[in-house]
Amino acid sequence: MDSVHKMAPTMYAVVTLQDSDELMVVPSNWLSQDKRHCYWPPFKSTEKCMEAVENKLNPETEGKPWEKLRIIFLGEYGTFEKAK
Repeated sequence: MDSVHKMAPTMYAVVTLQDSDELMVVPSNWLSQDKRHCYWPPFKSTEKCMEAVENKLNPETEGKPWEKLRIIFLGEYGTFEKAK
């Protein structure tokens, strides 16, 4: 009998920004395929950025290009709360 366990989808990643050593939680869909970069929205307000993170907004929305940041990937989690 095959024992295949379905894992919960990973929704959020914990990363460190290489340029500032800042620890961040970002949606997994913001990561590059190789997990060396993540996209960051062009919003000026912290509240709008946090809302984008929690809602897993797709990169390149709102008609403005998103910044591509160099990161160190630390891990992925199923929920925002677990990632924090």
